[in-house]
Amino acid sequence: MQKISTAAAMSLVLAVGLFAMCSEADARTWARSVSVHAAHGRGYARQDSVTRLAGYRSASRSVQASNGRGYSANSSYSRVGGDVAANRSVQTNGGRGYSASRSVDREPGQVSAERSVQTNDGRGVTSSRDANWGGGSYSGGATHTTSNGTSVGRSSSVTKNGDGSYSGSVVRTHADGSTSRRSKTLSRN
Repeated sequence: MQKISTAAAMSLVLAVGLFAMCSEADARTWARSVSVHAAHGRGYARQDSVTRLAGYRSASRSVQASNGRGYSANSSYSRVGGDVAANRSVQTNGGRGYSASRSVDREPGQVSAERSVQTNDGRGVTSSRDANWGGGSYSGGATHTTSNGTSVGRSSSVTKNGDGSYSGSVVRTHADGSTSRRSKTLSRN
């Protein structure tokens, strides 16, 4: 009998079905809202939405419980040619959360990328990478920097010599600011 009364006290409200077609750039948006109310004041509300365009997508979600807990999340992604950009963030009602981003830029003979993650409590890291090539040579590297300013990284280069051999070097940057270098030449024989 208790189960029946509890089930009878629960109401489930679904608002589903928002799908819009936008004539501009063939955009599509989808959204859903769900609200659940249970006995003793318990329940939650959830909202989701997604928007899509040619080369672009974004999404958001919010979940809020009757006890005050909940979170919201947002993300986006875009791509134009070889270039990519993406962002994401998550935040809770209790003040915890993070944000993250990444980007890639591609051009003939070169590519660069950056990624970053930062938390609400001040921690985080940012990483960047790049590479260039052409004319018988290559150079590239990566750097990682934390929110407290500590940075480590590496850079490398390779060059094809006139006699067919290859000369290369790698330079590393350590957390204490010091650097180390290694070089090598490889012949065809």
